[in-house]
Amino acid sequence: MTQLQLANKMNVSRPVITKWENEVAEPDLNALLKMSEIFSVSLDQLTGNHMNDEWVLKEFERIYSLEYDENNESLTQIIDFFIKNKSFMKEFLKLLNMPLRKQRALIHIFEKTIKEFNKL
Repeated sequence: MTQLQLANKMNVSRPVITKWENEVAEPDLNALLKMSEIFSVSLDQLTGNHMNDEWVLKEFERIYSLEYDENNESLTQIIDFFIKNKSFMKEFLKLLNMPLRKQRALIHIFEKTIKEFNKL
């Protein structure tokens, strides 16, 4: 996206965008919120204050491990997998929005594919 395109979407002038990029000026909270909407990212990501993956996993473990069992470890591994494979996670999220019949069919295909790969 060009500066002009972003400026148009935000209803500001292109020179304002240039000042933000060159750190001559800083966007206000409303501008940051609008940019996070436009780019579909959190304010933390937009401002470079995002949490690292390790912290997210530890926090997940802390919240969900009231009593340890092997399911907790599996959930942690799944979360870790999604964090490391964001494109797969996006596709997986599409599965959640499908009708149950389609979900079951895709899960069946996925299970069969895994079994076949394990044979190799």
